[in-house]
Amino acid sequence: MAPDLLVTAGHCVQNQKACNDNFWVFDFKMKDQKTMVQIFSPSQVYKCVEIISHTYSRTDDDYSLIRLDRAVTDRQPLQVRTEGKVSDTASLLLIGHPSGLPMKIADDAIILDNTMTSFFRANTDSFKGNSGSPVFDAETGIVEGILVRGAEDYVTYPAIEWDCNLAYLCKGKSCLGESVVRITNIPELSKVPTITNVNVINVKSTSASLSWSFKNNAIESIISVKEAPVFDTDCHLLQGEKVKKKEYEISGLTPNTEYVVTVCSLNALGKYSNPVQQNFRTMK
Repeated sequence: MAPDLLVTAGHCVQNQKACNDNFWVFDFKMKDQKTMVQIFSPSQVYKCVEIISHTYSRTDDDYSLIRLDRAVTDRQPLQVRTEGKVSDTASLLLIGHPSGLPMKIADDAIILDNTMTSFFRANTDSFKGNSGSPVFDAETGIVEGILVRGAEDYVTYPAIEWDCNLAYLCKGKSCLGESVVRITNIPELSKVPTITNVNVINVKSTSASLSWSFKNNAIESIISVKEAPVFDTDCHLLQGEKVKKKEYEISGLTPNTEYVVTVCSLNALGKYSNPVQQNFRTMK
């Protein structure tokens, strides 16, 4: 989703312990028709260090937005839908690891039910192990959602001497299908942050404390502190300290001086809030 952010199903990573215990290995796929990749370099292995946003329901929303231990630099983040919803007539494509297999691409899926708010149902060719797989609009390449649950994967057919498990075959709109949580449900990926409640407190001669709040779950804020007056208010050009918390200790100030602190926040896709400024004067 972003250089160091990844989305998966909420039931796959439910808490910080699960985050700490899991690794993400890139490029687990087939070299050719008979040979799969089995050896990976350290550069292909990533750890989860933080759960930014999480929700899990067996019947509704089910996602985790996590931060990796470093940015992924050898590929571009996927493009995601940020508003509206998938077309009822869209052709869908899924990429994932069904039943723990190397990467598989399953196309030619259709929408079965697009009326739910949090998710839609489709007849994707998916199995256990596909949870968290991105589901794309096959025409635009935009991620529409992530697969989270679905119909029965395998059925057992009696054989003469043993039972055979075969993939359950569902044609067209003849079954319930698989549930795909809409990517637009994740506020860090779809909504521009809004900053509120900016406060400068504990003002002393050379230091002060800053706190703020934001709506729509920004993942990072930029703090700029300059002597007044300040006229630059473009968050895209703002030079300052990047922080992930909603508080900041300002130091190195000059006594009895008027300052302007500017706060900008951004979401996982790099969309900035409008800047919010607060004036304060240091003690003598």
